[in-house]
Amino acid sequence: CDILWAMLDGLQHAYGAPRNVPPGAFRPETAS
Repeated sequence: CDILWAMLDGLQHAYGAPRNVPPGAFRPETAS
């Protein structure tokens, strides 16, 4: 599922919600 998380990270950054979390890190708030 690493690719899925990478895509979610990309979308989140694209929509202007950057965070100090390493790429591929598990973030429960993005799961829903």
